[in-house]
Amino acid sequence: MKITEYKKIIVLTAILTLLIGNLYAQLEKISQIDSLMKRVNKNGIFNGNILVAKDGKIIFSSSLGYADALRQKMLTTDYRFNIGSITKEFSAVSILKLQEQGKLKLDDKVSKFITALPKWADKITIKNLLQYTSGLPDINWNTIKSDEDVLNDLKKIDTLLFEPGTNSNYNNNNVLLRQFIVQKITGMPFNLFAEKYIFAPCNMYSSLMNPSKDVKDIAKSFTDDFIEDPTDLPISGVAFVTTYDLFQWVMNLHNEKLINKKSIYESGQAFRAAQSGLGNVTFENTTLKEHQHDGQSRNFEAFMYSDVPEKIVIILLTNNKNGKLSAITTAIKAILKEQPYSIPKKSIYKYLKKYTDSLKIEEVISIYTNLKATKNNELDFQSEDDLNMLGYDLLNAKRINDAIQILNLNMQQFPFSANVYDSMAEAYYLKGDLKSAVINYKKSFAIDPKNENAKQMIERIEKVN
Repeated sequence: MKITEYKKIIVLTAILTLLIGNLYAQLEKISQIDSLMKRVNKNGIFNGNILVAKDGKIIFSSSLGYADALRQKMLTTDYRFNIGSITKEFSAVSILKLQEQGKLKLDDKVSKFITALPKWADKITIKNLLQYTSGLPDINWNTIKSDEDVLNDLKKIDTLLFEPGTNSNYNNNNVLLRQFIVQKITGMPFNLFAEKYIFAPCNMYSSLMNPSKDVKDIAKSFTDDFIEDPTDLPISGVAFVTTYDLFQWVMNLHNEKLINKKSIYESGQAFRAAQSGLGNVTFENTTLKEHQHDGQSRNFEAFMYSDVPEKIVIILLTNNKNGKLSAITTAIKAILKEQPYSIPKKSIYKYLKKYTDSLKIEEVISIYTNLKATKNNELDFQSEDDLNMLGYDLLNAKRINDAIQILNLNMQQFPFSANVYDSMAEAYYLKGDLKSAVINYKKSFAIDPKNENAKQMIERIEKVN
């Protein structure tokens, strides 16, 4: 045998060994993800569909659990789920698409397109709507049965929560106005526009906007007690998608098939650390690095994560909300990166939430203490998110003193978390206790000097006082 031929055999053997090793490592990761998902399904943490992709290819896809509360139909990958706030990306991208076509500018005022609104429409720009800095209050859901009701309620608003561009308030009035503007410019209902110019170019052929009740393969959301949620969809812009279609959305958006790089950057800009039109995104200069977004609607919950440089996409859709999709995603990321991970546990938030309306907050805290002593292996006491969510529920219900007690409990459990102190500061700010707000914002900023929200809130409060 010639020396050159011998060298070729050695090289080919090395390549084959490497390929077999990589294949084995990939199969091992897939096996770990499969085991993880079966565990969280068995533990009652996840009922839904999952998709994981690497390097643009789907490496894992599965359905676990029931399609409805009757438990007579099992989920398949064909089922479509309500993705909640992730739908807001579609109106954001539609706006940037129209700007690329020269049909609007982000600095245009709302009044240029929707003329029947009060004088505040002369101050609010489309950019404000994208970044939730309009100052508009949230939709009054008690009066809403249609888009027309939303528009009528908007006409009744005489005072904004703050001057446009000076603060943020994440709510659906901003989103509905984006959709109304798309409809006004194109002469096409937003749902039709989305299906024709967003879904179709992305090959999202299973996705539907506001599907009727008799459409096949629509998942029904339900509680832990297997009580099905109402299926009314009073406003447009409610998307039901499969995991595969949401993967197509991510890939086509990131590959600039819908809007260009500059537009992606513009749609991902946020006020301080708040939500952008694309949810939570990070850029290096103007290049997208990470994109994640969560959505909820009744007991539907969705989570979409993408590490752009690593070419990782993780999508989780459930019709039985447990608040653990982020924790499951974190475990999957660790598996893909060959790092240690833990199996997520049941949510303490869901357990405590059912008591907040019937018991005093001191009694709820007592239940927490007892559970931590007796159910530590079953419930999640390792995450700050559960008590934080409970605190924000109480803030939204205007029970500020109760929220402060829950957030104080969270600070005791997680004394080195910048986010916990930031939440407590916000609660004190809403209460009007600016001194305590500044103290907690400063603690948050000391732990995390990158917390721009804390920095700016300190400056804002101290400037006034």
